[in-house]
Amino acid sequence: MEATTALALSSTLATARRSPEKAATASLRLRRFSATTSLHLRSARSPALRSHRHPSRRRGRAGGLVVQAEMFGQLTTGLESAWNKLRESVEPILQVVNDELVQLMGGEVSDLVFAKSGPTIILLAGLQGVGKTTVCAKLAFYLKKMGKSCMLVAADVYRPAAIDQLTILGKKVGVPVYSEGTEAKPSQIAKNGLKEAKVNKADVIIVDTAGRLQL
Repeated sequence: MEATTALALSSTLATARRSPEKAATASLRLRRFSATTSLHLRSARSPALRSHRHPSRRRGRAGGLVVQAEMFGQLTTGLESAWNKLRESVEPILQVVNDELVQLMGGEVSDLVFAKSGPTIILLAGLQGVGKTTVCAKLAFYLKKMGKSCMLVAADVYRPAAIDQLTILGKKVGVPVYSEGTEAKPSQIAKNGLKEAKVNKADVIIVDTAGRLQL
């Protein structure tokens, strides 16, 4: 309806500009079109009038739906094409970044090396939102299946839900969690957590830290 109105208005104004003598006739046509459009809008909104539409109007309405469906299909196709082009241009960049990160971290898969005496200390550091807290619990569960006793240390004092999240995950995997709330310094929490792990004779201590904005 909006597209039809715009086309009719544009055509009427163009006619008036080309021939000033026909301005009065164009104005009359515009008023008639406006009245007809208003009637169509009122009938479309009124349930009583919708039930008494003329068959030709219903066919016109169906034709409008077909046009809208075709336009939507063209828009969808265009968006899919644009997305494919963007993905093709971004994927090589992501691959380069991935390769550089792998090379930076050593480039080879190596087994965990456990300390000969005392707890093995694993500290997770990284950007915000990469999933460090969840990985702490997953790693603890993996080591527990290997027969290692673990302890999680909640040293992320900046994200309000970090300590609660690690505590909940620790309960799920059956691993104790050491925490001192959000008032203590992370370094002090880590030191005290290590002492607690030694008292409990834990094989591995996994320290969760706050996310960084940049590395």
